[in-house]
Amino acid sequence: MVLGLVWNKKRDTLSCNVQAKEHEEKSINKRNVLSILSQVYDPLAFTCPTLLQPKLMIQSSWSKEISSDEQWNEENIKKFKKWQTELPALKRIEIPRVAVGSDISALELHLFTEASQDAYAAVVYARVNYGE
Repeated sequence: MVLGLVWNKKRDTLSCNVQAKEHEEKSINKRNVLSILSQVYDPLAFTCPTLLQPKLMIQSSWSKEISSDEQWNEENIKKFKKWQTELPALKRIEIPRVAVGSDISALELHLFTEASQDAYAAVVYARVNYGE
């Protein structure tokens, strides 16, 4: 473990240590969903797209003034349980610890942004042209 992430020393990659367990016995409400979301520790924020759906569901429940312990409706329960079954797939995402070598004279940064009514995002890609 390094900074809360799993470090694969052989491949020199970092991955998320997903500990979220299914809470079949608990009701699906804001309190339990927040508890499950908080179990995903990601200081590099590469899981943000994955965590967006349940966060939007929580935001919606706030705007509808649903209490923290009130059971969600069947549609949201179904969406959340589907998301929860897919969550362990995050363990398979590996981010290289070193993105570029020591020669950064040929480094280009490409920035892309997107926004909608519900969310916004930005990503920066580093491109290295070693042959130029």
